Amino acid sequence: TRSGRISIQGPLGEVRASASSGRVDVQDVESLRARTRSGRIDVRDCRGSVKLAGVSGSMVVERADSVELMAVSGNVELREIAGKVGALTVSGSLNAQTAGHGDVSIASISGHLQIALPGHLRPYVKTHQMSGELRNDLAAGDDLKLDLSSVSGNIAIGTA
Repeated sequence: TRSGRISIQGPLGEVRASASSGRVDVQDVESLRARTRSGRIDVRDCRGSVKLAGVSGSMVVERADSVELMAVSGNVELREIAGKVGALTVSGSLNAQTAGHGDVSIASISGHLQIALPGHLRPYVKTHQMSGELRNDLAAGDDLKLDLSSVSGNIAIGTA
């Protein structure tokens, strides 16, 4: 759509959605590829992979197996991600809660990163920051890899 809301409710298989200006709401799909230039993306349940791209607007993924995204401006919430997370944000905070069944790689130019894992996991953590504070409440290990970088913003790692 050029301007307007896209609302998709399954159960459906592979879904692709694109909005120039408008909100994208998706529920109960096998996999999703969605992008918007200006508007919010909400994903309530995806049994497989979610791939998102947005220039301006927030993104929320309630449940998914894995997530890849690029967000230029807007906050990102990843709430129940089973596996791998890959993200690049330019401006805006990113909060991710993952079950820890896959590695997490997140880069942010400007914005806070908050990662929550189950308390029994011991991740290998690699961080790079130009400015901002780092807080890691988890013991080191090799259960999964967290590769987190921020040019300007705090990084917090804790339990879900």
